Amino acid sequence: MNHQTPGEEREPRRISRTVAGLSTKVLLLTIVFVMVAEVLVFVPSVSNFRRQWLMERLQAAQIASLAAEAAPGGRLPAKLRDELLDSAKVKAISVKRQDARVLIIEMDMPEDVDGSYDLRDASWMTLIADALMVYVAPDDRIIRVVGEPGFTPARPLTWSWKRVR
Repeated sequence: MNHQTPGEEREPRRISRTVAGLSTKVLLLTIVFVMVAEVLVFVPSVSNFRRQWLMERLQAAQIASLAAEAAPGGRLPAKLRDELLDSAKVKAISVKRQDARVLIIEMDMPEDVDGSYDLRDASWMTLIADALMVYVAPDDRIIRVVGEPGFTPARPLTWSWKRVR
């Protein structure tokens, strides 16, 4: 029943594995799920960190504005003004009173504002997009942030900030 001729040897059949084995599929699937989980954790935590950092800047700006408003005659010496703004890490501070925005303190800043953020009604998608844009934005841009730092909620505070290396 053997259809083989006596001089002909039979070669073992090799099965081509064009499709990966089960262990390879499980490994790749595990890697994909871990990477997706990392993104789902990383992106919201980055946006939350940025929002908290901006709120801390607003609180520091509010403290600096209270110190500036307490100055006699409402005028600060240039050295004290620069020290207040530097400690708050901002360029200018303004406060909204009734229907007018009052500039409390400012450095000499002729630059234009590159971005504006309102933390009072920011959606989570906006916060995530803004946080991710920081990675590709230039280091010397000036942003404007509006928000209520929490000390006096009736007074929205605006500050401008220049990223320092």
